[in-house]
Amino acid sequence: MQRYLEMAPALESDWVSLARQLGIGDRDVLRIQLDHVNVVEQAAAALQLWARAAVTRSNGSELEAALRHIGRLDIVERFFGDAATRPEEPVPTSALDGQFTAAVTLLCVSYLVLGLGPEGAGLLVTAKLCAKV
Repeated sequence: MQRYLEMAPALESDWVSLARQLGIGDRDVLRIQLDHVNVVEQAAAALQLWARAAVTRSNGSELEAALRHIGRLDIVERFFGDAATRPEEPVPTSALDGQFTAAVTLLCVSYLVLGLGPEGAGLLVTAKLCAKV
């Protein structure tokens, strides 16, 4: 987390764009702005909030991607090394595809067990997906 906090002074007012990219909501952004007067403290608070929430789901790659998205390649290069010159790596989808298929199958089976059928539940998309399973 210390590494992330070292980015705060470099972010300046771009922390708000970064926070939104990282999924920090407007309410949390406003709370941070009210609780901290200094923009560096605001950036640090946003990074701390994200880091606490991201512990189980992410490493620095999410932060790196968000920094790229807001155009802060200077920070990417400084904190992630030569990452600014690397092309973005695609997210592997094979695991996600398997999870999605399992979820759709479970949903379809649930509808059948309940005797609803996906059409009866008013879910046309689900009906089309269930037809494929």
